[in-house]
Amino acid sequence: MDSERFWYQLDQAQLLVGIYLLGFGPSQFIYGPISDAIGRKRFCSPGWLSHCLALC
Repeated sequence: MDSERFWYQLDQAQLLVGIYLLGFGPSQFIYGPISDAIGRKRFCSPGWLSHCLALC
């Protein structure tokens, strides 16, 4: 089982997923209207650029 191999408890993994969804879900109400107002390509380009730079 992965929890034995990576030294974490199942409840810790569930808490992590829950916290992630609590932050990610409501953020769509903020980022959605902003990207609609200024255009998705202009809004997402800095994120794509930083992602590509991080991979290099």
